[in-house]
Amino acid sequence: MQGILEENANWRYFFSESDLNWIEVMYEDLCKDPSGTLQKVCSYIVPELKLQTNVDLNNLPLTIQRGHINKEWRERFLQELGNWRFDSSIN
Repeated sequence: MQGILEENANWRYFFSESDLNWIEVMYEDLCKDPSGTLQKVCSYIVPELKLQTNVDLNNLPLTIQRGHINKEWRERFLQELGNWRFDSSIN
């Protein structure tokens, strides 16, 4: 977990020092509201853009592509997480 936090901090430092504009997209937000998150990203890239689509992005026929390796990584992550708070509702 410490490594992830350090990596995130390094990216934030890089963008601030490089004077680059950036947008942060949280995985949890993407899962909760795909259409809204996509609109946020599109609006960031082209502010006057309004996403127009006939596709309901919240009901796409997607399938989970994870397998046993993902399960092993998740279990290892949770073991290494220790006392950090974790939202277990994300599977």
